Amino acid sequence: MLAIAAAVHSSSSIPLLILGTAWTMIGVASWLQMRNVVTSVSINEGSVSFVGKRRCREVRVEDLAEYAVARGDFNRLGVARFVTVAGETIRVAARMDGSMEVLLCIKQQNDRFRVAA
Repeated sequence: MLAIAAAVHSSSSIPLLILGTAWTMIGVASWLQMRNVVTSVSINEGSVSFVGKRRCREVRVEDLAEYAVARGDFNRLGVARFVTVAGETIRVAARMDGSMEVLLCIKQQNDRFRVAA
């Protein structure tokens, strides 16, 4: 209906309709993506608990292999990921409170754990 109105009234509103649709799709995609991201990480006696909106996962510290962020994400606005020894990827919010303390505790308990930038 909006496309028909844009075509009938003026051709200058068509680019605005395209841009608005694109931004709406980007917003919906990021909202769907963020529903699967872990928002809280805590360490409990040799295991790490990952808690998100949809799932709660507990992993032993020895099973964590790597923590990585996207190469071009300088301001840490996206998601970071923990990779386990088995290859499972757990996506976490990069700007999580206390993330450095969690990484230091994991590194102290697991020498093979790698922080990739």
